[in-house]
Amino acid sequence: GILDWPIFNPETKEVPTEAGNYYLIAKVAAGDGYEAIVSEPVSFTIKPAEIVISAESTTGVYGESLPTLTYRVSALKGKITDDEKISVLKIGLSTAAGSTAEVGVYPINVTYKESDNFIVQTVPGTYTVQPATMTATFEAVNRADVPVQDSGRMEAVYDGKEHGIRVNAV
Repeated sequence: GILDWPIFNPETKEVPTEAGNYYLIAKVAAGDGYEAIVSEPVSFTIKPAEIVISAESTTGVYGESLPTLTYRVSALKGKITDDEKISVLKIGLSTAAGSTAEVGVYPINVTYKESDNFIVQTVPGTYTVQPATMTATFEAVNRADVPVQDSGRMEAVYDGKEHGIRVNAV
């Protein structure tokens, strides 16, 4: 006889890959000396994979474009073996920071679309905007009515806030 098993879905005979409750039936076709036999259904459950989506922390400099935000997926229970399965989650990352964000630390939030195949935990990251460094060079102007002073160079760390420059002439 031929052992025809497992049958998970008698209509389609497809092996299940999605989380859910299923059953299987073993069938043995009749042969010389014995009759066909069909087992009772045996139920089983495919549980959702338990995963963590973590936004990766990153830094930038005041006035620069926001870098590409990235995330990492890890399994708590089960295995993640197929990126296409995770793609159904449509994972997104967002932060309130941008190129005009002031110096500081901003949360990076994780969003995703619910799926019966995953139990999801999220871990936010941080985007840190660091001060920009600014170098200004100046020269003394040689004019008959203005005494010449030394030329100079000034370096400062720009903190993302508006400041004025005051020059005193002697």
